[in-house]
Parts: sequence; structure tokens; C-alpha cells
Amino acid sequence: MTGFYSSDGAVSIGAIASTGSITATAGTNDAYGLRASGDVTIAGEMAGDITASSGGQYAYGIYSATGAISIGSIAETGSITATAGTDSAYGLGGAGDITITGDMAGTITATATSGSSVSGIYSLNGAISIGSIASTGSVTATGTGNTSGLHASGDVVITNAMAGDIAASSGGHYAYGIYSSGGAISIGSIASTGSVTATAGMDTA
Repeated sequence: MTGFYSSDGAVSIGAIASTGSITATAGTNDAYGLRASGDVTIAGEMAGDITASSGGQYAYGIYSATGAISIGSIAETGSITATAGTDSAYGLGGAGDITITGDMAGTITATATSGSSVSGIYSLNGAISIGSIASTGSVTATGTGNTSGLHASGDVVITNAMAGDIAASSGGHYAYGIYSSGGAISIGSIASTGSVTATAGMDTA
């Protein structure tokens, strides 16, 4: 089940107001709020709700199969939520770079109720770049294994202040607040309200 789906190209939205919502619910597998084979762009502010929920595997709030994901900013009222009944839940997930140009003041949440492979923001082959995270901003990943708040193969950059929360919680192995498999991690500053936490029920946090 997909809210918006472009199988051969890109998805582009100017902005999403606080009253706007996109919801995808699948009884078994595969729920995507926004899905494209190419780039996914929200040029302005994302102030509404994007929700994807699957009874089984694979729930993505926003997903790009081969391209990049770009959002101008996420307001305090903005939320992106992905919930999978078993494995593989991602708030923002895709092959290329993932960018939130301005402030991230809302919530990005990914939960795999009884499974693993969970990330708030996940870039398979690219970098993650966020302008800043406000005190109201949070990125949360919860599962039974292999969970990460921010996860990229390239650099992970928060250009300015990180004043919100990034959290990963695993009931089993492997929890990472921020993880890069092949790049650098850079944060402009961490405010007194900012926190990055990782909790694993077994090992590696």
C-alpha cells in the first residue's frame, strides 16, 4: 500500500501544511507513505503527517529506490512515522543522499514491533545532511535488533545545533544513535537539550 507512488520517476511536493496527511496501511507487507524509483522532494516545509504501517515487513514513511530524498524543513507539527509488524521500518529510507536543508523540529519515528532492521533515517549508498535539529525535534528507532537513529554509508552531517533527541533502542543486538559505515560524522554543536542515546538489550550499543 502506497500513499504516493512514482514507479518510473520522481515525486515532488511543494510543501505539506499542518492539516495535510499521507497514510499508507498494509495488512501484510509493504507500506510506503511516499515512494519513488527516483528522487523524492518536499521543497518547502513539511508540517503535516506521513504515516506508513504494515502488519508484516517493510514500512517506509518516505522511500526512494534509486534516488535522493530532500526536504526543505520539518516543522514542530510535522511527523513521519513508519511501523512494521515484524522487520524493516524506516522513517526516511533510500539509496541516495537524504537531506533536510533547514530545521528539523518535528518527529521521525521508526518501529519494528517484533523484528529488526530499523532506522529513523537510512541512506544505503549516500550521505545524510540535516541543517539543525530543534529542541522539539526527535529521531527515534525501536526494534529487537539492528536499530539506528541515523544510518548512512557516507557522511552524516548536522551542520548547526543539535538541540533535540536521537535515540535507538534494540531489544537484542546492535543499537546505534548515529552510524556511518564509510564516512565521517560531523555535528556543529550539541545544545544542553540535545541527546544521542543507544540502548541494546544484549550487546553492541
